[in-house]
Order: sequence, then structure tokens, then C-alpha cells
Amino acid sequence: MARHEYFIFVVSDDRRVGTVENLDDAFEDYWMLSECMMLGDKYPPKISLSLSNKRGDMITDFVDNIHKAVLVSEKAKGIMEQAGLGPEQVEYLPFTLKDRKRKKVPEPYFIANALQSFDCFDWDRSEYGLYPNKRKVVSTSLSKLHVLEDKVPKDAMFFRLGELKNRILIRSDLLEKLRAADCTGISVAAMGEPLF
Repeated sequence: MARHEYFIFVVSDDRRVGTVENLDDAFEDYWMLSECMMLGDKYPPKISLSLSNKRGDMITDFVDNIHKAVLVSEKAKGIMEQAGLGPEQVEYLPFTLKDRKRKKVPEPYFIANALQSFDCFDWDRSEYGLYPNKRKVVSTSLSKLHVLEDKVPKDAMFFRLGELKNRILIRSDLLEKLRAADCTGISVAAMGEPLF
């Protein structure tokens, strides 16, 4: 059986797509989203995120954002759950999405908080920088990613890169299911593609 391919979530270059920039204002401890931990009670009960006036006004199933979080519609969440992503793999944290005019979007939205991470970074083929004084911790200057597929468990479909936990990867079969269901706004890069 052939192995699946993996893709990394990136910021969309489509200027028509709406983008959220206020996650850090709405959720003081938003940095915890990159720690690969269940937030549970630490997550505020009511969060409202608005599309920025700096980008487009297109509302999509995957909402672009500058924080590298994966923000999904109820439709996308349902497809992810049907594919087998349960509470052990993903914590779905609800929020209210508002358009650029600050009007509430009727469909529920969620932060898809990936709870699994795997050390699968290909140190030889990727292009990156390291944090000073920390070996084996990739900095945010990651420009091309390759993973060692044999280090990724066969059932992993949506997970964090162990060496840079704020980066989330998706397996090709799940990506195909989301696209087949006409989920909009998915912005990913294949392994080896520039991440700018």
C-alpha cells in the first residue's frame, strides 16, 4: 500500500480571502494553541473573531489567519470528524466569526487544535533556521519543509510538526475529502514547496 503525502497549512496568497488577525486580542493565552495540549477550561467560553479590513471579505470554510491556527467551519469540522479525527487527535474550540462589517456569520466556527505531534522533520532536505542555543528546534524561518514519512504513524491525518509545533500538517486523503466536499479556503503547501 502506498504511503500518503503530507501538506502544511500556510497563509493564503489570495487577497480576496478574509483573514483573522485578532486571535491574540480575543484569547490572551492563544500561544497555548501551539503547545499541542488540550485547552479545555483554559479556553474562554465566548470568543469572537473578526475578518480584518486589510484583506478580502470572502468567508470560507478554512479561515485564513496570521497565527498559524486552523480555523474551520462546522461543515469542515464534520468532514474531519467523519474521517476519524476524534477528541484524541483534535480539540474543536468554538468561536463566533464576524465579517468585515462586524456582523455575525450564521454558521458556527471552530479552532481545530491538533493534539498530536510527531518528530518527523527531515533535517537534510528542509530549508530552515534554528533558534540560537537550541539544537533541534526549528525557528519560524522555515522556508521549505520535507518530512520523514516513516516517522509519521500510519493513522496520523492532522498533526503538529514535533520540531515546530505551531505548524500543522494534513494527510493527502483527508485533504482530498475536504476538497471533494467543496470546502473553501484551504491553503496548503506540498512538501518541498516554498512557504512564503
